[in-house]
Amino acid sequence: MPQIQNAKLAINHIKEKSLSECTVACRIHFFPDELALIKELPQMKFKLKCELWGSEDGEFLKGKDDKLWVFESVLPFPDSTPTEYESARFFVVLGDDKLNEDTGFKPQDEIYSKLILTHKLFPKVVRKTNVVKDYF
Repeated sequence: MPQIQNAKLAINHIKEKSLSECTVACRIHFFPDELALIKELPQMKFKLKCELWGSEDGEFLKGKDDKLWVFESVLPFPDSTPTEYESARFFVVLGDDKLNEDTGFKPQDEIYSKLILTHKLFPKVVRKTNVVKDYF
């Protein structure tokens, strides 16, 4: 089963414009059996999607994490020249209202992204990134 490695979320918060540039990057490691299948059946691609989530860890009234944003693009893997390691990157500029997920006593927001790799023949692979804390 492939692995999602080096998953990282970076948020450049432009406070004076109430905007945030959100970048999610990772590397996908394909093992020899997956590479063989990819080369044999190139039309059967892996698909990588990305979501932004608000973490509720440490909240006084702890609830479920909140899904804040789903990136529109779904990246197909691999390209026409499959390799053991493939890189992926998602980018979006969002208004602070999309990332402001905490209210009440503790207004600091904790944002992470979730990467989901799917294929018709393999189990789904899910990986969370680091948590970015800020006041959105």
